[in-house]
Amino acid sequence: MIHKLTLQSIISKYHLNGMIESVKWSIKDEVLSIRFMLPTRDMIGELEFKGLKLTDTELAIFNTSQLNKLIGITQGDLLLDVNKQGGIANRLIIQDNQYNLTYALADTLLIGKVGTVEEPFHHNVGTILYNEQITALIKAKSALPDTNHILLVTDNDFNGDTILNFILGDNGEFSNKITYSIQSTVNSPVNLPFDADTFKEILSANKDAENGELYIFDGGLMKLHFNYDDMLKTTYYMVRKQE
Repeated sequence: MIHKLTLQSIISKYHLNGMIESVKWSIKDEVLSIRFMLPTRDMIGELEFKGLKLTDTELAIFNTSQLNKLIGITQGDLLLDVNKQGGIANRLIIQDNQYNLTYALADTLLIGKVGTVEEPFHHNVGTILYNEQITALIKAKSALPDTNHILLVTDNDFNGDTILNFILGDNGEFSNKITYSIQSTVNSPVNLPFDADTFKEILSANKDAENGELYIFDGGLMKLHFNYDDMLKTTYYMVRKQE
């Protein structure tokens, strides 16, 4: 059994409001693992959830939006089961007290391979994102919905402490801009652009986390890791935007 809201929350962390549709759910020893990648290949992520009571299997989810619609009409605790044909999972069964739903699974060969990330040993910048800061960054992007550019720049505040500035807005002299600053550990300065839409959707999907960790590495790699209880963990890697 798994609660509807828990399942929807797990899905939202890779679906990212429709940015990623096709993934493989890998279940082993009741641990669900999902690796995912944007079609543009500039963001790779992974999540792990402990306690999904299904037998060891792989589920090819081709259309996550459709799966979400099915789950959306249910309520309360859900019973999940998998039908197999020839040893291959072909249907995911979802039941609550009223509905018995069938989601048709795809061939795993139709799900694209997810790339790998070699995380550098040392980071240039590291910072903690508390819930208040996650919310503030989401609000900042929402205030500039047409902006697809966020610049991360290290600096010092009035007290001389190192900070990381999140600058939303285009480079034009007359463009609207928002700068939000967070005290950070800076080992070496950075000035890097990233995709603001992807960044916002990652934060929005993980705004229920206890906190997040953000790291920036040489070469323009950003890592976002979100801390939950022992049941769930999510990690995302974003590549800098090319000028």
